Amino acid sequence: VRQLEEGLRGSWQTGSVIGFSENTRVIRYDHFVDEDGITNCVERVAVSGTIGGAPSSSARVPSAYAACGHRGRIRPSVPPFVGPRPKDFWYGLCVDALYEDGWWEGVVFDNKVGSGDRSVFFPDEGDEVRFNVDRLRLTRDWDQVSGTWTARGTWAFLALVNELTDGTAASAPLWVKQLWYNLRSTDGFLRRISEWTLGEPSLWRTLMNKAVSDHTSFRSGTCSSRWTTKSSGHESDSICSICHYGGFLILCDQCPSSFHLDCVNLK
Repeated sequence: VRQLEEGLRGSWQTGSVIGFSENTRVIRYDHFVDEDGITNCVERVAVSGTIGGAPSSSARVPSAYAACGHRGRIRPSVPPFVGPRPKDFWYGLCVDALYEDGWWEGVVFDNKVGSGDRSVFFPDEGDEVRFNVDRLRLTRDWDQVSGTWTARGTWAFLALVNELTDGTAASAPLWVKQLWYNLRSTDGFLRRISEWTLGEPSLWRTLMNKAVSDHTSFRSGTCSSRWTTKSSGHESDSICSICHYGGFLILCDQCPSSFHLDCVNLK
């Protein structure tokens, strides 16, 4: 059962169906317990018409590409899958991470192919955690109509960010996360995509181009036009407002932020 509560969003928890009615299933969780710490939690979960007994022509959602991956609330247990080894997972690949008895949907967030530990970012909650590869698996979406599983693939957002940054996105994780936080709160995303697993690649590209432009608007005037001889360079504990790394930074007398010269295209 996929969880929607804040703090658990994006996680799948196991349980058993102990009752049902039209478009509803009663679930007893395997690992969630009530306040007494003993009794397993029971929850009524709404399901689609396809599962609940009233098939709908709109129930089938394409899931061949990560940006089109449909997530329901309930599904069977994920079967074993033969595919790339977790050590070979690439940047942006959608994966599930085993954490506290649940499988959490995330994406590979580093380029350390072959490493025994990988960084995983969870778009639903916004967290980043390192996992041993033994606790990772490919994310697969279940088609309620055909009863088949399809690997979700690479997250459209990270694929586009990597393209826009010439393959260097993994070296600026804080910048990428901030861009995602900004994008998911925009009116365009909320109205036209709504979930990070949905949306056509062309739509993501349109929203991404605007988000990147807004996120780095200072490059074309907002801040770069204010650089004067009063601006000073120094080594400090601050971080660059673009790449979020420290080093030799430039401070503007009219701007509260700090930047690397290369990040604002100034020499």
